[in-house]
Amino acid sequence: MSIQCLLVDLDGTIYPASNGLWQAIKARIDLYLHEKMGFPAEGVPGIRQNFLDRYGTTLRGLQVEYQVNAQDFLGFVHDLPLEKYLSPNPPLGELFRLLKVPAWIFTNSDLRHSRRVLSYLGLDEYFSGVIDIHTLNYLCKPNEEAYRVAMEKSGCLIPEFCLFIDDSPVNIKTASSMGFQTVLIAEQPVTGIAHHVIQDLTELRDCYPDLFSQNGTQPYSLNSDE
Repeated sequence: MSIQCLLVDLDGTIYPASNGLWQAIKARIDLYLHEKMGFPAEGVPGIRQNFLDRYGTTLRGLQVEYQVNAQDFLGFVHDLPLEKYLSPNPPLGELFRLLKVPAWIFTNSDLRHSRRVLSYLGLDEYFSGVIDIHTLNYLCKPNEEAYRVAMEKSGCLIPEFCLFIDDSPVNIKTASSMGFQTVLIAEQPVTGIAHHVIQDLTELRDCYPDLFSQNGTQPYSLNSDE
C-alpha cells in the first residue's frame, strides 16, 4: 500500500535529542513539579516517570490528578531560549521540500512551541499543519484515540497509508499495532518495534525513496487556526 501522508513527532524527532533542548524541557518539567506543585525535589523524577507510565505525559497526569491548567504548565516548561539549541537545518529542509505527500507534525506538545521549533529550524513552510495536545483534547500518544484524531485531522483515514515517525518506542508500538507504517528515531539499533530504525530524519529517503521527487513541491503554509 502506498503512503499518503507523514505524521512526524516534534521533540527529539524533528531535531536530535542530543542537542540539549529535550533535556532542558525535562528539567523545566521537574522544576514545575517542585516549584509549582510542591513535590520534594528528590521525589520529582519518580513522580514524573509515574505520570509518563500511567498517562503518557506529565501534563496529562497533572490534569487528571491535580486539575492543573494546561496553558500554565506548557507555558512554563517551554519558556526556553530556543536559539541556544536550534538553528536552520538545510538538509532536512531539502528532504521535506522533495516530499511528494503532505507531512503533519503530530505532537504531545502545543502549537506555540511547535511553531517556534519549526521556525528556528527553517521548516515551517513544509508542513500542512500541527496536530497538537489541544487538538488531541489532551488524550496524548500513546493513547490510540490520539492516533485516530491525527488520522482524521490529516485526512489519511487508513493507518496503512500513514507513515508515523517518532523517537518513543512506546508511541511506535501503539502505531504499529494499529497498522501504521512506522519509523523509529534512535541512536542505537533497535529491532522488532518499527518497520525502519534511523538515527536522523535525513535518512528517511533511504528507507522510502519513492516518497521523494527530484524537483520538490510547493511549500505549505501552516493554517492560522491549526
